[in-house]
Amino acid sequence: MRLPGRDQHRPRARGGTRAPARDCICHGVSIMKYIDRAKETVMGIAMKLSDYLKANEVQYEVVNHPHSGNSMQTAKASNVPAHCLAKAVVLADDTHAVMAVLPASRRLQLRELQAISGHALRLATEADLKGLFIDCEPGAVPPVGAVYGIETIWDDSLTEQSDTYFEAGDHETLVHMKTRDFIGLMKGARHMAFSAQTDEERRPLF
Repeated sequence: MRLPGRDQHRPRARGGTRAPARDCICHGVSIMKYIDRAKETVMGIAMKLSDYLKANEVQYEVVNHPHSGNSMQTAKASNVPAHCLAKAVVLADDTHAVMAVLPASRRLQLRELQAISGHALRLATEADLKGLFIDCEPGAVPPVGAVYGIETIWDDSLTEQSDTYFEAGDHETLVHMKTRDFIGLMKGARHMAFSAQTDEERRPLF
């Protein structure tokens, strides 16, 4: 059974027509590559994410799209509504990193998240992130903190859509699954309302 989606979406990862090709090292990043036999394209998914999805036995499909630089560009390039695209904003305090997960169409309200979470959070620096996402390209972190052992807080607005898309670890690949399964991947994570709607034609600050 295929997940509902557009005709250009690739076959789902489990039981689809794709076959793994080989691991590729791109700019120092190790990403599992797959070949779509029907379309003869190569798609990438971070190896830790691939292992996590397999271990949790979730149904998903991989969507290939033109290279993009941020979440709003990704939504346009893949023809996915921005409110269906989940993004990760990695924050930190003096002791650890925290991943905030929210729709690409919404803006993180940092002060509100600080007050609710009890953490003095700030946007993470490169030094904070060093060694955390070794199998991802910079700026393409999958919004599943459990994959990398990072505390996760997700925004309540994620549940408003039946399907969710998110970065697979590079700037040309998305993972598509049912929202209930995506929320299930964040089991044990806290959730709360910490975002505000933003104009989908503009890039959110966070």
